[in-house]
Amino acid sequence: MTETSPTTEQEMKVIKAVVIDDAFDDIYASEIPIEDYRAFCSEANGETDAFDKVLEALNIDRPALNDWNDDSVDYENHLRVLWERHDDPELRKFVYHTSVFQRRIDNLDELKRLCSNLKEKNFEIKEQKSFIEDWTIFNSNEYVYVFLDYNLGVQEGKEAVANAQRIAKQIYDACPKGSKPITILMSSDSRDETLIEKFQEDAGWVEGVFRFSQKKDLSNPEKVSLLIRAYQEEFISNGKLQSYLDTLINAAKEAQDQFGVEVKKLKVEDYEYIYSSILRDSQQPLGDYLKWLYGAHWQNLMFKNTELIAIQDTLDQIISDKKPLHHTTPSKNLSKIFMTALYEQDFDTLAHKWYLNDETLPDAPHLHLGDLFTSTGSKNVHMIINPQCDLERPSKMDKEMSIFVIPGTLDEIENQISNDKLKTEFFIFEEKQYRIYWNIERVKTIEYKDFIDWVKKDQLNREHRLRLPFALEVQRRFTSNLSRVGLPVSPPLYGSLSIRVGYKSWDGKINRDFLPAKDNYGFMQIKNLSRYDKDDEEKDKYRLTLQFALDFKEALIEEIKNLRPQEHDTEIDPKQKSLLEELEKFNLKFDDWFFTNRAFKKPKPGDDFTIVENKKLSSGYSTVDVKKLKTYFWIEIVNTEIVKKDTMIDNLPESKCTS
Repeated sequence: MTETSPTTEQEMKVIKAVVIDDAFDDIYASEIPIEDYRAFCSEANGETDAFDKVLEALNIDRPALNDWNDDSVDYENHLRVLWERHDDPELRKFVYHTSVFQRRIDNLDELKRLCSNLKEKNFEIKEQKSFIEDWTIFNSNEYVYVFLDYNLGVQEGKEAVANAQRIAKQIYDACPKGSKPITILMSSDSRDETLIEKFQEDAGWVEGVFRFSQKKDLSNPEKVSLLIRAYQEEFISNGKLQSYLDTLINAAKEAQDQFGVEVKKLKVEDYEYIYSSILRDSQQPLGDYLKWLYGAHWQNLMFKNTELIAIQDTLDQIISDKKPLHHTTPSKNLSKIFMTALYEQDFDTLAHKWYLNDETLPDAPHLHLGDLFTSTGSKNVHMIINPQCDLERPSKMDKEMSIFVIPGTLDEIENQISNDKLKTEFFIFEEKQYRIYWNIERVKTIEYKDFIDWVKKDQLNREHRLRLPFALEVQRRFTSNLSRVGLPVSPPLYGSLSIRVGYKSWDGKINRDFLPAKDNYGFMQIKNLSRYDKDDEEKDKYRLTLQFALDFKEALIEEIKNLRPQEHDTEIDPKQKSLLEELEKFNLKFDDWFFTNRAFKKPKPGDDFTIVENKKLSSGYSTVDVKKLKTYFWIEIVNTEIVKKDTMIDNLPESKCTS
């Protein structure tokens, strides 16, 4: 797949795309039951045989209604003739009926507008029915985009969705390795995010080359410009991401096969050797040890894959070639992956496995460096920081040995980062995202024999264990050891932002919900500034998503329509006319503004967002006195938690947002 980097529509090359939709299909008799069609003919003919006369004028045979049933070939052929001629004005006014072709005509008209919009953006379109006979069209890699209907069938439902999934998978398999098309899943209405994820999973799609768009957005000439430019930017790097993910998945499969071969070769004597030579003296449970041993070996098998090693060097180009464009907030799966990278999870009883087999030994816990203890509804957390070797050997352990427990506090991830405190950057607890601040000055000690009683008394649970390198960082800071463990860069965290857009019209009327607040319009990018220059321009920024741009532009276009004079208006107020001209100019330049300004510093008193040269869009919090604003539009941050921690923005610029 040839990679391009168009910057303007004039520089774009013609790009080939396939649009797959059942609206292009032939008519099937199953779509219109014969009884419904009989009722329609009776209604359409009335007392004057109006419908039959139109058929006669168009040289179409009159239907033999009494001789046909739902399965009649003649009935289906008759419907197909009507469908082929449905654009005839005289015929269309009849067959545009709920019992005949109304749904199909509406879908096709929307699809024609969609294809027309794409063609205007330098796309060469191949209209494809839902049944693909020639799969070789995808072998040559000439089609860069595939626009695929979510419900690919006569009747919406599970079968239609399953058909779309099947088509998607076959296209993916038919394309050459490393050259899959960017697939746009289309639907006539919005879809729940979980349904889209389920579709992607069942179809075997890679997220990097898959997007979902509503047909109404693609068929809207104003909004499609945003979408197409977004797709074209992704075209630059998605091939690299896709190749990496394909290689990674294949490496994991090969590692799994090799792991199975190697592990099966081990004998009982090998496990006895591990036990007698390593574990007996330390009294570490065999299962606990093998979890580490086999996990490390499987990881080594996977990442020594030569193809994976070669392609990893290309990953930086994914973001270095272009600014990242966020269609919506980062995926929830990203948080899950970070959690598994930072923490082990899902533990059973605290009792040491050795005690379970020896009733002569007293109750005592099997503890680990990094064990985290939390309590329901509390933001306090405790972590064990003893060296791991001191926590083994239960039968030889000093019952009065001190267990060192460092206290921590959970702080919501979107809050200001404190750089002078020891912290673990990411933790999910009770479905909320936090960072953990550790208080190394208040470490407590608990005698080993009293540890279980302490856990029960404070109603604590051990559900997580901070993985070794991150636990060692906390431990070594506590012991003032100057040698640090080199850690992976902390994950790119984000805090959700609920934002809305307000609007002051020409007559002074204020609408604070011109664009109602949604959580997927923006998010705060949070960085660990201890690893960045304190003057880093990327710190404390929040990003606007593509969904924000689409919804704002739709509302803007609607307002422009409302401001335009109606047929009965003899004149309009000069202020209304002036605002209309400003908004029309703004609309023309909105796309360029959005793609230039996607990330903004967290607002401070006097801050504003530049729309275009010499014009502004104000930003602030929901406590702003909007009556004093002199801008037409303003973005409000309405998160309660954020508003509490920041002062109200005042002294906003007196410039307009448009032109």
